[in-house]
Amino acid sequence: MLQGVRRLLDVFFWLMVVLLLSSSVTSLVSSKPLLVTVVRSNSMAPVYIRGDIAIIWNWASEYRTGDIALFVPSSGTLSGTFTLHRLVGLDEEGRFVTKGDAAVQTDQESGLCGPVEKRSIVARAVTLAGVPLKVPRIGLASLWLSENPNAWLRMLVAGASVIMVVLASAETRRARRRKKALRRHDPNVLVVGLGVLLVVTLCLLSLFQSRLIRLPYEVADTPGVVQGQVLGILKQGQTVTLMVGRVENKGFIPVYVVVTSSDPNIVPNSEIVTLKPGNSHTIEIAVTATTHGTYRSDLWVSLVFPILPSGVVQKLARTNHYLASLAGPVLVGIILASLWMSHPGTRKMLRRHVRLWLKGL
Repeated sequence: MLQGVRRLLDVFFWLMVVLLLSSSVTSLVSSKPLLVTVVRSNSMAPVYIRGDIAIIWNWASEYRTGDIALFVPSSGTLSGTFTLHRLVGLDEEGRFVTKGDAAVQTDQESGLCGPVEKRSIVARAVTLAGVPLKVPRIGLASLWLSENPNAWLRMLVAGASVIMVVLASAETRRARRRKKALRRHDPNVLVVGLGVLLVVTLCLLSLFQSRLIRLPYEVADTPGVVQGQVLGILKQGQTVTLMVGRVENKGFIPVYVVVTSSDPNIVPNSEIVTLKPGNSHTIEIAVTATTHGTYRSDLWVSLVFPILPSGVVQKLARTNHYLASLAGPVLVGIILASLWMSHPGTRKMLRRHVRLWLKGL
């Protein structure tokens, strides 16, 4: 009985790990939350509390009043930010009126956002018997890391602790199942663990030091101002220069500041800059209004470890933002794996582990 419960808990644990990892990777590729999203405020209390992970469904065909929806406002103080609020009504044009359960006024009355169109809704919260499904408070660590991008040392310690606990737990279970205590002290396991720890830590540091800036604007014959938009309405042929932020290297090694945009009409003052410890860099962009229309542009700002030459990182960034951030750590992992696999004893040990794993299946 106890063995069955233990296996059930193991299956549940790994299902949660696979769900979180797959949704995280897909979210990074698609630039929007998939299946889960972290609640960033208490505006939906007591249904959702800051740090909860809300389960969402990204392929809902219909939305109705009463649903809790994840949407991206196009105007207001929440413009360009993923927001999880309840749909409480419709305006004259059939657009949704939204409100946080803990708020007194609707988002439209308080100026947080304008009426929400259906195309701005990304997903709907999953409910069971009317109760939204969530994982309480487990997202607090993610929020803390995203809000403290320069706390590299504490993040390194936290990441190392989690990975070492997982490795130790897995190794202990294998040792108990096979009754071979010697394998727990296999030096190859330690080498693999330290290598994985290094690569995962570098990847996490690269990802958490990325910042997305939303830049919605319009191009028309007459310039104007739109509430909640920095650029507003630009006149066709007009070029506007704008300072969008400032980054500082508070670490102890140089880093690359990489700036990429999804809009070819937005040109940063520099695509890549080497930033020494203690120095800062001001990011400016030039926006040229070329063709009439409404634009929802993204600007990515990242601090990248100088593992690869700056020219290579710049070319990778033009292809994909995440490729530039993760290529260096992945290269480190490939080099470590090649060195590890070059030893004959390692190859023999690996074959033995694979055979035991297949036998266990």
